[in-house]
Amino acid sequence: MKLLTRYTLLVAGLLGATYLWADSGQDDSSNLLRNPNTLSRNDVRMSGEKFIAAWLAKDNEQEQLKANMYLLGVMDATENKAWCGYSVALPGSLRESIYNYFKKLPQDRKKEAASALITEALSQDLPCKKGAQS
Repeated sequence: MKLLTRYTLLVAGLLGATYLWADSGQDDSSNLLRNPNTLSRNDVRMSGEKFIAAWLAKDNEQEQLKANMYLLGVMDATENKAWCGYSVALPGSLRESIYNYFKKLPQDRKKEAASALITEALSQDLPCKKGAQS
């Protein structure tokens, strides 16, 4: 009887935790009914369109945060390889440069991979001169 009670309590606790987690508004990428326009952990080769929409989503702070984390990942992975780094420009001015680059892009280019477009923007704005990598 004691084992049955422990098992029942365990199942009840898991069900309660599941309900609380589901009610917390977490992004469940495995949910087939979720909005396909929002970012998820399965977004590989994200388009520039999807990135900029999330990055500029004024009404969705979670989407902005995900886009900013994506941007930081691209910036960190390409620093001193495709562009000269953070010692030359502050992150805020880099974001402004990327925003201006995306604003000027023709719509068909925004269908390209966001990571390539971000890298292109940074390398145009802060190219590394030979021997000048920081």
